[in-house]
Amino acid sequence: MEIRDAVKVADWISSGLKSLLPTGVNPNLHKLALAGHSRGGHTAFSIALGRDAKPSLNFSALIGVDPVAGTSKSSQIKPEILDFKRGSFELDMPVMVIGSGLGEERLDLLLPPCTPKGSGKNREPMRRSVGVAFLRAYLEGEKGELLGIVTEPQIAPAELNPAVLREV
Repeated sequence: MEIRDAVKVADWISSGLKSLLPTGVNPNLHKLALAGHSRGGHTAFSIALGRDAKPSLNFSALIGVDPVAGTSKSSQIKPEILDFKRGSFELDMPVMVIGSGLGEERLDLLLPPCTPKGSGKNREPMRRSVGVAFLRAYLEGEKGELLGIVTEPQIAPAELNPAVLREV
């Protein structure tokens, strides 16, 4: 359901967004990124892969922040998008997956780990810096910041471990 709802919002962008923007501001729908956090990451990847519903707009980049696709390999959220093989997503856009490196504590014996209490804000600078650097690199052609973060992770405002760039 959330995938179809997100696609409806994406489809609205081409017809409804401009009327809400200030005079003289025009959206560039040729440089549109799709992003999602946690289960929203699954939704974003599902949309990019054309599963369940396909938007009328084309996206130029995809970001997943701590994306989840279920509680285990055998218990995936529908639609199942993971086959657990390297390079299995065939997407014609740059993709960034940002993992916070958190999530070692369990809420109880039945539920899988999430993020420890109070740990969300300390990773915010990392998510913002690498996300912005990625979008500048692939939507604006300015790869300097992203390459700098990857080659010298210590310049980022938060610890990046590992910082990996894999261009295909």
